[in-house]
Amino acid sequence: MHKAGRTLATVTVAALALVLVSASPAARESDAGQVLAGLQSWLDATRDLEAIFDQTLESGALGAGLAESGRVYVRRPGKMRWNYQDPERKVAIVDGDRTWLYVAAERQLILGRLAEGQGGLLPALLAAERDLAELFDPSLVATPEGAGDGVVRLRLVPRADADVMEQVVVTLRPPQFAIEEVEVLDAAGNRMRYSFRRLTRNAGLPDALFRFDPPRGTEIAGSHDD
Repeated sequence: MHKAGRTLATVTVAALALVLVSASPAARESDAGQVLAGLQSWLDATRDLEAIFDQTLESGALGAGLAESGRVYVRRPGKMRWNYQDPERKVAIVDGDRTWLYVAAERQLILGRLAEGQGGLLPALLAAERDLAELFDPSLVATPEGAGDGVVRLRLVPRADADVMEQVVVTLRPPQFAIEEVEVLDAAGNRMRYSFRRLTRNAGLPDALFRFDPPRGTEIAGSHDD
């Protein structure tokens, strides 16, 4: 990210088998709805999340790009914090529609807001109050080899602003439908992939984690004003 601009319903085993082998488009649509309901229930039972993440960007124009990693914190509804540790130390916070981005090497804090439909799909997926069925149209996609037994991949296409962010593909682990990976594909063909491990739920994350006090001498750009 550069200086200027630097988202618990348990189904039966039989239903899962249907998800993987059904040849009927109508049946697969129904199964996608079941998986979406499972994900929604897992999220509804989640007050907060903490995980190690690996983030990779595949550019539609340039191919493989930057790989980053760190720790992510989510408190529902509406709060996320990404502590980037490698290769560059950064902090990115979302609280509602307000954003903070601190780049340690440049001693710069950028304040902003999430514009409607822009940059908000990952927060909408992980931290929003609205039901996913209101935000996305679901469909099932093939699971690649080596993903593990029982893993399900769900494509979520936003019901609005599809020209800004085209889709999200979520890798889930039944029967709880815990999130293991999220891919965000934009209209330019750029794919951002987030993989999560060592995930902890409902540990009680404090309010202070979602605030940021910049070090003395930090340059502050942007604003949270309308």
